[in-house]
Amino acid sequence: MVPVVRLKDRLTVICSTSPVALHPSTELVTRSITSFALNADLEGVRYIISCDGVPADRDDDLGQRYEEYKERLRLAAAQTAFSPRVELLESPTAIGQAGVVRRGIERTSTDAVLFVEHDWELVRPIPSLQIVSAILDEDAARMIRLNKRSNRRKRYDSVLEPHGSRTGLPLLRTGGWSANPHFASVAHYRERVLPLVKDTARGSAPSLEYPLIKAYDDDIQASGFDDAWDAWRVCILGEIREAPFVRHLDGRQLERKQAEAEAEAIAQTVV
Repeated sequence: MVPVVRLKDRLTVICSTSPVALHPSTELVTRSITSFALNADLEGVRYIISCDGVPADRDDDLGQRYEEYKERLRLAAAQTAFSPRVELLESPTAIGQAGVVRRGIERTSTDAVLFVEHDWELVRPIPSLQIVSAILDEDAARMIRLNKRSNRRKRYDSVLEPHGSRTGLPLLRTGGWSANPHFASVAHYRERVLPLVKDTARGSAPSLEYPLIKAYDDDIQASGFDDAWDAWRVCILGEIREAPFVRHLDGRQLERKQAEAEAEAIAQTVV
């Protein structure tokens, strides 16, 4: 029997953030969190915003701007701008995507997580409660990704097969693992993901996606897709050819628009 769940009791949102040129503006992360809060019906769900540190070799003013950015995040969290339940985790050093995700998982008390980086936007509604029900149903999936392109057999998703579940949720079995926005069981992360990755500073060897992509592909090559998938249970939400659910935001474009808006505001003050 599929368990009856209350979303706020079973799901935690982990949003990873790191230094970018747009800082100290919080427009990028605010736009991302707001899109998921509205389109994924996340009322009452706890958020963990896990902040990476600044690489030691940066010699510009990025560190100072990033500190101001984090202060703005603290203020927004205190004012419940994102949700009444927000926690900021701050790393004093650069630990990479794997590090910030690991810290978020360590602070998670729910059975499922929604992982999203600060520069992704959810562009249409999704049935979050039904997704979490599928994650917690061992016969359905352990990870469900939201695709950034239409659901077609391409690149890492060269294997894409319909997968029926008792929840009635449309799912596609895939041969690709990706850190793009996804729901996952905490058990999937603790038992399979985190043991395969290590915390490394950004700019060094890939520390999250690459080891998972390789390990899953190695299992497929060794045992065949069906056996490998049965161990990993990675799915994509939707039907074949269904339209994208998420969009990757361009921080550089937002930075340019912000600069243009500031220049226009200054021009209007000139008599």
